[in-house]
Amino acid sequence: MEFTAIADIQRIATESATAVVAFAQQNFGEHLDYSDASIGIVERMLESAHAAYRNGQLAAEDVQKQAQFIGSYIGETYRRNHCADWGLVTSDGAKAVGLQSKSDSKPNGLFWPIARVEKRILNGGEDNVLHYYQFLVRKHGIHI
Repeated sequence: MEFTAIADIQRIATESATAVVAFAQQNFGEHLDYSDASIGIVERMLESAHAAYRNGQLAAEDVQKQAQFIGSYIGETYRRNHCADWGLVTSDGAKAVGLQSKSDSKPNGLFWPIARVEKRILNGGEDNVLHYYQFLVRKHGIHI
């Protein structure tokens, strides 16, 4: 696997995360503050998204859009609190947006919060993003 940090991806992720903060306030009455603890709020929001998807109220094509925005918030929270870079991960010729932890430059320092959020919306609680986030923090030697 190869990682390339890309400033435009960082800019888009920051803008998307900002939109999620406003969305959470307007639609859920929740304040997202980029703290590690705020990922619990995001998990509850994603439970609502999963229920909407399961009930046919959220179209499959909208799942990817929500995943980009909410995954950007999760990635931005990690980046701000634990140091990481946004960029492209290339593996076997395929490219995906992801992050690389600055505390772990080996391939296992790579992670993909946007893809995880998409799985959470589609699969439900088995892909819990709070547990995912806590795992990432522990994996990279940071204790919350």
